[in-house]
Amino acid sequence: MENNHITMFRSLNAHSTNYTIKAKIISMWDKKMNGYDNQIYRVDMLLMDEEGAFIQCSCLHKLFKRFLKFLVVDDCLLIHKPSLAKDTTKIKVTGKDQKLSFYAFTSVLKTDNWSGPRYLFKFTDFKSVLSKKIEVNTPIGNYCILFIF
Repeated sequence: MENNHITMFRSLNAHSTNYTIKAKIISMWDKKMNGYDNQIYRVDMLLMDEEGAFIQCSCLHKLFKRFLKFLVVDDCLLIHKPSLAKDTTKIKVTGKDQKLSFYAFTSVLKTDNWSGPRYLFKFTDFKSVLSKKIEVNTPIGNYCILFIF
């Protein structure tokens, strides 16, 4: 890969595709072709960077042969030149308005060099929940509420 500098999700810019991200696949699901339940149209993923930030990512069926071997939940990937675009899906898994996509110029490598969070959970104490200190539009599914008395 040309770019050894890792870009964190918070620094992604839709005006450039010349960056490399390091991400762990947290979850993966697929969308079937309209009218064909046995054919996959798109694979969607929830990715986490080493700062613990999340972003949704997708790979269309046209590129499956190239990327399918890399699409494994809990694997860490170096993804060079993904496309960043507006997330037009009805349900925003991460609460963000943008998502990544693999496209023709994207390259992917598996890596075992992960220094980010080991688990998906972000912990918060119950007092913060009661006082509504959790940021608005935060996907609550990423939180585990910890009761401290």
